[in-house]
Amino acid sequence: MQLERLLLHLKLDGWCVVEDVIPANQIKHVRQSVEAAVAEHRNPAAPSGIGHLPGMINFDQSFAPFLADENFLALVGAMLGHHPRISFTTGTINYPGNERGGWHADWPFNQNNAGHIPAPYPDATVHLTT
Repeated sequence: MQLERLLLHLKLDGWCVVEDVIPANQIKHVRQSVEAAVAEHRNPAAPSGIGHLPGMINFDQSFAPFLADENFLALVGAMLGHHPRISFTTGTINYPGNERGGWHADWPFNQNNAGHIPAPYPDATVHLTT
């Protein structure tokens, strides 16, 4: 069963890929729609090598139907229970030639954020990132 394989991959490696969440014939449309929203609404003071748009779903919903993909939700449900919540959506695009930033942890693990899970982290699944 695919779900069992994905769960084992997460347990052993800390990541997995849920295949075909966005059908191949729709990837180009979603990519272009997200790129356009980021270009239109990004912070003009942000570094030029990166496009970053917090609250992405407020500006573009092209990817929203795929958040309800049956295989994706089965995995999320197995990891977090029956009532998961989407905490945020962010459009982040690293443009060609963008220099790599420093290593850091994203929320909720970044110790520099006011709201974070204190390190050392518990051995429990509390957050999934796509």
